Formats: sequence, C-alpha cells, structure tokens
Amino acid sequence: MGTGLKKDSRTWIWRVIIIALGALLNRIRGGLWDVWNKKLWYPLFLGLLMLGYNFPWWTVIVLAGLWYLGQQIYGWGNYFGAAIFGKKPDKNEDCKWINAICWSLADKPFKYGIVTLWLRGIVWNGCAGLGLMFLAGMNERLWAFICLLSVFFGLIPYMLGRAFGCGLGPNDDQSKDAWNLSEILWGVLQTMGWCWVLEGVGI
Repeated sequence: MGTGLKKDSRTWIWRVIIIALGALLNRIRGGLWDVWNKKLWYPLFLGLLMLGYNFPWWTVIVLAGLWYLGQQIYGWGNYFGAAIFGKKPDKNEDCKWINAICWSLADKPFKYGIVTLWLRGIVWNGCAGLGLMFLAGMNERLWAFICLLSVFFGLIPYMLGRAFGCGLGPNDDQSKDAWNLSEILWGVLQTMGWCWVLEGVGI
C-alpha cells in the first residue's frame, strides 16, 4: 500500500511539472522572453507528450506540426483586445471567416471577444485533435477537448479583464497583467486537457 501511495504521489508530481511547463512555454510563445524561435517550443512540448502515453516516436513530429499549425494559422490579438479591454474589433485582423461569423456582435466588444476566441480555440485545438482522431479514433474526451475546452479561451481573458478592472487600454499595467495571466492559465488548461485526452485513447 505504501508503494502504491508513493507511485501515485510521483504521478501527481510529474503532472504538476508538466502542466507548469506547458503554462510557461505558452507564455514564452506569447513573448515573455526574447528566446530563439519562441513560437516553436510550446507545440513541440505538446507533441513530445505523445511519448509519455506510449505513442510511436513519429507521432511527436506529426502532432507537434499540427499544434504549430493550429497556433500560427491565424492570430487572436484583436480578439483578446476585445475581451480584455472592450476594444472595438477590426474586421481585417486575425481570422476573416471568424470575423464574418461574429460581426453582428462587433458593437458589443466583450461578447465579440468571447465568441471569436472560442472559435479560434476550436481551430487551435482542432488541428491537433483531428490529427489524433486519425491516429486513435474519436471519443468523448476528444470532442470535449476541441469544443468545450475552447470556451475557456474566450472566458479567461474576459473574466481576468473584469477582475483586474481593465478598460484603460493595452498599455496600462493592469491590462498587461490580465493578458499575461490569461496566457498562463490557457497554457495550464490546454496542457491539462491534452494530457487528459491522451490518457483516454490508445493506438
């Protein structure tokens, strides 16, 4: 029994380390430090997690590439600005098809930011999720990861923007703190969600 408890403790310690590392790398991707190829390390890290769940080595390359694609295919700074600051959206920024779908909310920037970030989160999570689907099949965890987790991509910056009392624009310290913490918390949830999905599938 003692051995089992020690094993469980080690498992949880590793999970905390992995989640903390994911949060840090996502914040580095967002510009925490000026490091070489800062956009590369977070998707590579998420791809490398495949090895911890007994997937073949080549899946690391495939999934890291898909994570990178989902991350880089469109921007989301305009959506964060709307959700955190209540900034008026620009129809030509970030993803034009998401803008077109949500433009009826443009005069309500906070709502616009939440919904557009949710859709942008589906694109980000969906690239890797669909790749994993072809490897291991679709299941409830994968659906939840792609669709439900992505809701938080919109809610986190909105809730932190309100909690920090933002609205003075992107240059005040409170707004910077809300933006930074949003990226950290999104890294936590995205890494947790990805590990949860990988635990529930086999190949």
